[in-house]
Amino acid sequence: MLSRERRDIDVPAGTPQSQEGDARDDQPFGQRSKQSLSRAVMGKNVRIEWAKQDRYGRLIGKIWVAPPELQCDSRSTDCPMTLDVNLAQLTVGLAWHYKEYEREQGPQDRERYAFAEQEAQARKAGLWSEPDPTPPWDWRHGTAGGPIKKTTSSGICHEPGTPGYSSTTKFTQYPTLEACLASGGRLPKQAGH
Repeated sequence: MLSRERRDIDVPAGTPQSQEGDARDDQPFGQRSKQSLSRAVMGKNVRIEWAKQDRYGRLIGKIWVAPPELQCDSRSTDCPMTLDVNLAQLTVGLAWHYKEYEREQGPQDRERYAFAEQEAQARKAGLWSEPDPTPPWDWRHGTAGGPIKKTTSSGICHEPGTPGYSSTTKFTQYPTLEACLASGGRLPKQAGH
């Protein structure tokens, strides 16, 4: 995000933790989460309420914009910023309620965010449509870079660090190789066999 002074601001969406969306992670729903967040703030006036920075210097806070139905853009000065972007991401299943920072929230926000996440889970919205979604904080620190990926088209189970893992883009994720195989997946053919 850019400030009025055209300075980069890195805001990890406050208490909700968005799915990892850059190319190195390739977390399911990561790109959708990133696109949704970009659509919510791109070209709009944004207000960030924050009181703390994390250990990486990112602001921990809430992102506010005018709701899309008001048709406001960055030149509008009289549009009310009443849409909590963090809550919106949770509601559509494109972020997790990051429990590490929930004590930083007021009781009403903590309750709203937890409820939005539970409702998204119940509706199987976004990332909750996956059989066993992995939180981004686990994904980043997962075994050698991520979960087991079962290719949608071939059913091959790819482990992190093996050939084909990083190029597998359409897949279902599993926490273990055994779970992938139990779902009907298969191992890749060994070279030379």
